[in-house]
Amino acid sequence: MKSSGEIYLPQVWTGDRERCAAAQVPETVGFATKPRLAEKMIDRILPGLPENTWLAADEVYGRDGGFRSFAESR
Repeated sequence: MKSSGEIYLPQVWTGDRERCAAAQVPETVGFATKPRLAEKMIDRILPGLPENTWLAADEVYGRDGGFRSFAESR
């Protein structure tokens, strides 16, 4: 099974470029909600998965209408 990962950084971190630089976070990394990060990960691994693959997520993602629409469109 393929896997993909993203590191969630809160806005307090991404808004502090000095802190990000000290932690070696690339300047291209900005704030993203957890559902948006999940979408990026799914898009990366989906091409290598068999058709009709199931997606499971907890209630945080299920309450996000944008994420539900994204998942249904895949």
